[in-house]
Amino acid sequence: DNQIIHQDTITPIGFATYRLKLVLPPNANYGLFVDDMYCAYHLYLNGSLVGRNGVVSTSKQTYTPEWKPQVIELGNVEGEIELILQISNFDHSKGGINKDILIGKIGDVRDHLDIHQLLDLILTGLFLVLSFIFLIRFGFISLDFSSLYFSLFCITYCYRIVGSGFYVIHEILPGMPWDIVIKLEYISLYTSPFFFAKHAKEMYPDEFASIAINLLAVISAICSLAVLVTPTSFYTQLNVPFFFVLGAYFFYGFIAYATAYMNNRPGAFQGVLSAGVVFMVFAFLMLEYSGILSPLTYITLTGHIFFIILHTWQLLINSNARYKLEL
Repeated sequence: DNQIIHQDTITPIGFATYRLKLVLPPNANYGLFVDDMYCAYHLYLNGSLVGRNGVVSTSKQTYTPEWKPQVIELGNVEGEIELILQISNFDHSKGGINKDILIGKIGDVRDHLDIHQLLDLILTGLFLVLSFIFLIRFGFISLDFSSLYFSLFCITYCYRIVGSGFYVIHEILPGMPWDIVIKLEYISLYTSPFFFAKHAKEMYPDEFASIAINLLAVISAICSLAVLVTPTSFYTQLNVPFFFVLGAYFFYGFIAYATAYMNNRPGAFQGVLSAGVVFMVFAFLMLEYSGILSPLTYITLTGHIFFIILHTWQLLINSNARYKLEL
């Protein structure tokens, strides 16, 4: 992405070919785990096409983007092999290979993908169950808007889980168009923090300033609108500055929860703990996104589960206390 090689600037838009020779030990059935790339690829083994995402081309008119992590079986190859990777991108603000290609025994490689997708599905199921529970609580028990906003947060965050990373959405809805997948991915990124902020404001109106929540609403609305009306090459550049905004709001939220705890608000202690867990998960995810760390799936999964437990506990304590005051 805009790297300078031999005094030439390599832009994200265009096409490229990569060639790699490997010498593999005998007597093993090998496979590759190939993650999504920007934004289409064809992979050849010794001159034969063995894997692809979308359609690679030298022009935007004839290429088709696709993001679908997959396992490619190489078979019982041994000795020297040649891998040729063709990539093209005419949409995204980034280009080329963004994640490592893994090689190993086919069983291990399949387990790598299956386990990560299974964990994403488990996490999605947990958030979906929470969303329905608190939506029912809002509609039939107390009309508690903190429950409504938390339910909306869970629903939008569910798509973040299945519509990015290992893209389980392709297993749930095979054939879903790439432009719809990526638009929903970015919209869920921009809307889920807003719903959570509104949820926090409903729980602790004195500790969370209206101006801060309204500012986040404006930023989220502008970014979401950009996803709908601007080219992919433009709106895919907005996530990095938005991550800085999120970092600032995570810090602000932690201070607000701590203030609520000092003011003896119901459930605030659990809020401080859950905010700390969220901040840790966010830090790990940002380090993964920047390439500093490899995916720490089990750590982030554990963090999400602790967040679900702590925040559900907090919300129940807080909403029950406010419901009793209303009575």
